[in-house]
Amino acid sequence: MSDTHTTSSTIRSHCTYPCECPSSGSVKCPPGVSVVRDGCGCCEVCSRQRGESCDGSVSCDPRKGLVCQFPTDSPTGAGVCQGN
Repeated sequence: MSDTHTTSSTIRSHCTYPCECPSSGSVKCPPGVSVVRDGCGCCEVCSRQRGESCDGSVSCDPRKGLVCQFPTDSPTGAGVCQGN
């Protein structure tokens, strides 16, 4: 459980406040792809889908039950979206 907390703290360490979101208007995602908040909880982004890479700035699609799984041996700190 503490590993999850550590990962969460590390992920949010890249955030800057106040939030600086692109002002290009509303986010347009492909059909079937949910709009979610980025890892900082600020900007709307298209969610990542099963098998796609994820990290602190991009989130997996929660409506499809996807979560970002981080391999313990990943040198980049990137994860992959997988089902619960």
